[in-house]
Amino acid sequence: MNRTLHPEGIAFVDSSYVPIAQASIPLMDWGFTRGDACQDTVSVRNGAFFRLQDHLDRFEQSCARLRYAMPVGRKGIETVLKSCVEMTGLANATVQMIMTRGLGPSGSRDPRLCKNRFMAFCVPFVVVANEEQRMRGLSVRISSRWRLPPDSVPSQIKNYNWIDFVLSLFDAYDAGCETSLMKNHLGTISEGPGFNVFALTGSVLSTPGYNVLDGITRRCVIEICREIGQAVEVKSISESDLAGADEVFACSTAGGIMSITSVNGKPIGDGKPGSLTTRLAEIYWTKRDQGWHATPVDEL
Repeated sequence: MNRTLHPEGIAFVDSSYVPIAQASIPLMDWGFTRGDACQDTVSVRNGAFFRLQDHLDRFEQSCARLRYAMPVGRKGIETVLKSCVEMTGLANATVQMIMTRGLGPSGSRDPRLCKNRFMAFCVPFVVVANEEQRMRGLSVRISSRWRLPPDSVPSQIKNYNWIDFVLSLFDAYDAGCETSLMKNHLGTISEGPGFNVFALTGSVLSTPGYNVLDGITRRCVIEICREIGQAVEVKSISESDLAGADEVFACSTAGGIMSITSVNGKPIGDGKPGSLTTRLAEIYWTKRDQGWHATPVDEL
């Protein structure tokens, strides 16, 4: 029997699969009214999940830190994600798993009384930078706003609290830039909206380690650097360090490794994607096409 596919996307909500355009949550879900939600996003390439177990580990850790009671086990999550991909028929996709605080008694402010909600969706692969941006590199503005401090909300909770990011993006757009980077309350570079950042100065590549998400693609970059003998350090990076770097790049599940060629309106290096950035991106995608950290959807 033939099954209707939904290449535009499919969602799993309230134990049912629905076309992505029909997916909804109750207005009074705390995930909507209070931003009380977490998520993790895994990519599918050539019909295989990438680093699925790492994403599931991080999702479970986020849920535990937020004290969510998971209504479905790990194997159940895998089954839902697999079904979402299969129902779209997509070979290359973005798949997201979500937990919200859910609904509580009317008027209550006690999170313990809420019934936590699990959801998921699959859509065509989403990228931070389009092809033209990837070829020439992104322009970035360093925001004057601080990233939400980890003493308030731990950086390792991949959450939906993006107001700081959103305001920083508007600041970047007003300045004629394409995206933003935020600093932490110590004044050093933190991260961008949905991506980590690396800077090459001389022969050493560095990436911030404080007030940042432990990005899965960031882990990949560090692994690749160690494989090819490229020196890489996790350390504080100042705004002047970034501006004076030879190369700068962003990395994210949504697009891999993407060059940043200008910061605050000034070019990085010669203003073109650097040779190390280009090499790392090529290695990353080649390894992925060869099955690196891959879990075929049809083998789950």
